[in-house]
Amino acid sequence: MVVSGFALPLVYRPRLLLCGIEGAGLDHLGPSILHELEKFPVHALGLSSLLSDPIHLWWENAHDQLRAVLLTLLAELPSDSPILLLGTSFVQLDELDGDPSSVFPSSSIYQVDKPITEDRSLFFDHLIEAAFSIPSEGGAKKSKKSAAVPELSKAPKVDTGPKVSELKAKAEAEGHALRRLRMCLRDVCNRVLYDKRFSAFHYPVLEEDAPDYHAVIQKPMDMATLLQRVDAGKYITCKAFLEDFDLILANAKIYNRDDYNGARIVSRAYELRDSVHGMLSQMDPALVSYCEKIAENGGPLTLPEEIGGSVHVAQMATTTMTRASARLRNVQPEVNVDQSYEVIALKRPKKILDPSHPGFTPDEGSQQQEQPVVDQADPKPASPPPESIEVDTNPDEISESKSKSKSTDTIMSDVETETKIESIKKLLLDRTTDYGVPQLERLYTQIVKGVFGLKIVDQDDFKPPVLEFLLGFVENEANF
Repeated sequence: MVVSGFALPLVYRPRLLLCGIEGAGLDHLGPSILHELEKFPVHALGLSSLLSDPIHLWWENAHDQLRAVLLTLLAELPSDSPILLLGTSFVQLDELDGDPSSVFPSSSIYQVDKPITEDRSLFFDHLIEAAFSIPSEGGAKKSKKSAAVPELSKAPKVDTGPKVSELKAKAEAEGHALRRLRMCLRDVCNRVLYDKRFSAFHYPVLEEDAPDYHAVIQKPMDMATLLQRVDAGKYITCKAFLEDFDLILANAKIYNRDDYNGARIVSRAYELRDSVHGMLSQMDPALVSYCEKIAENGGPLTLPEEIGGSVHVAQMATTTMTRASARLRNVQPEVNVDQSYEVIALKRPKKILDPSHPGFTPDEGSQQQEQPVVDQADPKPASPPPESIEVDTNPDEISESKSKSKSTDTIMSDVETETKIESIKKLLLDRTTDYGVPQLERLYTQIVKGVFGLKIVDQDDFKPPVLEFLLGFVENEANF
């Protein structure tokens, strides 16, 4: 008896009686139905009465009063209760003792027969498929076991330092960045030097113009001095350049008085500062940050002389490759101006033209004089020497032919395998004509046990030994 927890009943008093002969497999079918229903809220009541004795034995052994009590309890159950009464009988319906319709209506009785040919054919398909899957699963488990090697401890890392190639690349990158910085700062200084508005700050103050200037100003600065320091590579960051540049404004504010002329000079110094700061703000931020990183690391990297040499590139043999490599090195290729176009044209390869061609001209035909002359008296053309005979062997065609042959062999082996499987299946169907479920179950166990006992060496090609075992098994009548 099975209780299902549905909110609304779907069947009026659900009851099912399975009847069949001894080999119909009802002892498997009843538990299978219960197992299928276990995915829902299922509770089995009276487990021994369901799984031990079939209903025809229980009904024969039960007392009349017990039968009456059972019928009374079943009749008192509400019709909308979600309770399924399931029974199995190993005898035919007409052989049941008593009236089974009092418990199971005629519409709830299902007659189960022995497996027919279609059922056995489907069963053997699954059996052969399972036999082929056993060696592959065993090989996969062995490969997993062999692959599960103990993990070795990691070797300690040895700090060998950066490689020579890495040092060279870093030094080259830093040199390129500082070169770009000098180009930007040099451009700023030259723009200021070309601007006549800032002529008072172009060059150092002479003692003739201001005798007490160097006594008042401790750190004099001008654009020419800044340009010299830029050329000398004194500045590796914009911040260092601006520190010296800001001295121009600071010195102008200190030395000049508050009169009209002094105020004009200080105002011009402010204008100079705004112009320079505006030009520096247009620089690449990535370049500025990279140069600051170089300064934080202590300046640009300097390589020793033994590893600081440049890498020489070997010159190619052909002119075309020489010109290509020259372009990569930003070097202009050598061109002989004195050499005329006619001389270059004469060096071009000559074309072999046919006089019968419509575009043939006498000038073009004159170029054929250097070709070997064939004797017109001999109708057969001269054959090339034996040394010049070549055999054209295309590796693609060879590989394609090999792949075709392999695919053909694979197709043939598959056809042979299918043929053997069909013959095995036919013998199984012929030898199990009157088999019931218990006999088929015993046959399944024998075949699977035999496949497990096979010693298969090559796990990649396990079908031949399995087929050989199945053929030997079905040909032996003692197994049936």
